[in-house]
Amino acid sequence: YKKWQEIPIIATQQTIDPAIREAMISRRMTQSVEGLALSMEYFGTGVMPHCWGSVHTLSVPTLLMVGELDLKYRGIAESMIEQLVEGSVDQVVIPKVGHCAHLEGLEKATEHLREWLGITVCRI
Repeated sequence: YKKWQEIPIIATQQTIDPAIREAMISRRMTQSVEGLALSMEYFGTGVMPHCWGSVHTLSVPTLLMVGELDLKYRGIAESMIEQLVEGSVDQVVIPKVGHCAHLEGLEKATEHLREWLGITVCRI
């Protein structure tokens, strides 16, 4: 497990709030080898259907949220923006976080998502 945590795409998760990170790790540790293997075999990105030819048909409002340090997925988001209907897509780059942007930058991600959804939060 420690070796997995050192992979660059996972290593940035060290910045996740400790309580959230501990719960996430606990859930991961309950997974079986067989279950993980089946997940990769049937649901991994390597077996997912190629959808790039259909991206341009997506016409619903779309928010692409990526971490600043996740160069691969930032590139994918940029490619999607080029294909999506102009005016239907917004991109948010969460600063100083990696692949798990919504948890590594929880406050910023929540702020951007609320703004994009038009949710007003009253603070007392």
